[in-house]
Parts: sequence; structure tokens; C-alpha cells
Amino acid sequence: MNWIEIFKAGKYPQGEFSEADLKEIEKNYNPQFSEAPITLDHEQAGQAYGWVEGLKASGKSLYAKLKDVSEDFKNMVKAGKYKNRSIEVYTGLKDNDGKVVGKYLKALSFLGAKTPAVKGLAPVSFSAESDFICYEEVDKNMDPKEVLAKMEELQKQLIEKDNQFKKFQEETEAKMKMLESDNQKKAKEVVEFQEKMKEKELETWVKGLKGVLPKDHQNIIQFAKKLDKDEVILFSEGKKSNPFDYFKSFMESLPEIKVEGEKFTTQTAGNTEGKTLSFEEEEGERVKQFEEARKLAKEKGISVSEALQMI
Repeated sequence: MNWIEIFKAGKYPQGEFSEADLKEIEKNYNPQFSEAPITLDHEQAGQAYGWVEGLKASGKSLYAKLKDVSEDFKNMVKAGKYKNRSIEVYTGLKDNDGKVVGKYLKALSFLGAKTPAVKGLAPVSFSAESDFICYEEVDKNMDPKEVLAKMEELQKQLIEKDNQFKKFQEETEAKMKMLESDNQKKAKEVVEFQEKMKEKELETWVKGLKGVLPKDHQNIIQFAKKLDKDEVILFSEGKKSNPFDYFKSFMESLPEIKVEGEKFTTQTAGNTEGKTLSFEEEEGERVKQFEEARKLAKEKGISVSEALQMI
């Protein structure tokens, strides 16, 4: 590959760079000791797009010969995406014996969006970073007013971005509150649906009871809904249950009622004659009996089955 111009001697904001300095960089450069990579925009990590094979100082210019340059990099340069060059120079590099080498080329970087300020080469400026100097391009001809205007524009953009973030944050919080409200509403609907299903199950169960009058169905349903399924009660037989399940078992064990005109009879297993009662005497009697037995069991500290035998 041909030699390309990478730097020029001259006065810069951080000092003068003489032709002798260019000669020193040329003399010190040894790829076998420390090879300078080709980078983009002064990247300090990642891939190298090629390497500097050698340096040559001629007059006020420093030239470099490149090798192993990637095709992707060549295409970007040909397309005009990276026209300007910039160098990084070690100022205190030491060799393997600890001796200071002097000025030494660290890297050659190609820059994209910069404006040339030096004739025949990309504009340059110095910026110190650790033990090397980075020569980057900067437009020295830019009017201070223009710089101030750009800074003000940047500040406006930052304020706008901050306002956009705050708006996004407020909208997100509003959506979260809406979702929370919707979840609470749906949870309430689920509970209401479960209650309706429970009542329908109780209605179906009550209709199947043979020892209950139709007039008592609603009273039994309302009473059963208030019973606790988690509360544990003990029976004299040593068994455990809960008020709801015991009440269901109790109602299902009642003898069948047969209606005969204005009278009805209750018939238990082994008793084919049955017992004749009026509607007024029987209405709600079984529900009241269980409730009284439950209260008595709590008062005396006995089981429900024992309390039923005492009523």
C-alpha cells in the first residue's frame, strides 16, 4: 500500500510540534515492539481495521505505510465516510528494560464527521489521555458565537429529552394505576361470580332434599351461606368436620316428607306409619333445631351431635 500523510508539524494549543519530533516518531517506531492499529473515531477497544507497517518523516509531514487493511474499511474510506486522519502518540512509553523510548505512535485513527482545518490533511488538536496525546480534528475557524449557539441548542435538546422522559414516566404511572383499578374490578367480579355459583349449587342441593318443605328452601340457603367452612367442630365419635358440611349432612339425613292435602307426614327407615304434623308446626323447625344445637354446643363445650340429643 502507498504511503499516506497522517500528521504535520506546527503549533497547536498544547505546544509546538517540530520536524525533529516527526523524525523522532519515525526513528522510535518498531512494529515488533508495539504495533499501531488502525481504528475508527479513536476507539480504545474492539477490532483493528489494519496496522501501521512503517513511518516516514519528510519535511513537515509524517507519512505511514499500512498493511492488512480490511476490505470493509477500504470501502468505507472509498465511500467518503472516513476521510480525515488523527494520530495518538505515547509521550512516556518505556521499553522492556524500563527505559523511556520517547514519542511513539500509539494508533492511527480515521474520523468521520469532522471538518478539516489544516491544508492537505485533516485538522488536528491535542487532547491528553493517560500517557499518550490524541491528535483530533477540530474546526479552529468556528465563530465563538456559533459555538455558544450550538451549546444553547444542545441544552434545549437535553431539556426537551428530560421533559419527554418525565411525560413518559407520568403516562406509565397512569397506566399502572389504571391496570391496578381494572385488576381490582376484575377481582370483585370474580368474587361476585363465585358467590352466584355457590348460591346456585346450594339451590340445586336444597331442591334435592326430601325432608324439607319448599317454603323453607330460601331460609336454608341463606343459613348455609353464613356457615364457616374453615371452622373445625368435634363430635362425640372423635371425628372432625366443619359447620357447613355437618349442616349438609344433617339436612340430608332428615326423613322424607309426604304431603297429603293440608297435612304432611314424615317417614323414617323402619317406620312406615310416619308422624303427622301441620305445616305451621314443621315450617323452619329443622333449621332452627340445628342452630339451637350449635349454640348449645358452644355454651356447654360439647359436640353438636351431643347437643342435638339434648334438644
